Amino acid sequence: MESWKRMLYDFMKDTQEWLEPYHMRSILESVNSMIKRKMPYKIKKRLPKSEGIEE
Repeated sequence: MESWKRMLYDFMKDTQEWLEPYHMRSILESVNSMIKRKMPYKIKKRLPKSEGIEE
């Protein structure tokens, strides 16, 4: 089954369960947007221990 069909099927089967990760991504994108607005300069250093935090 193609991924978009599976996604649509999962949405129809249990809408609330499907929306939980969607809302989490939406919240994270809002936070990332606010951070970029307040600090528009690029990150100068990436720390390996911090890479997975936003996930």
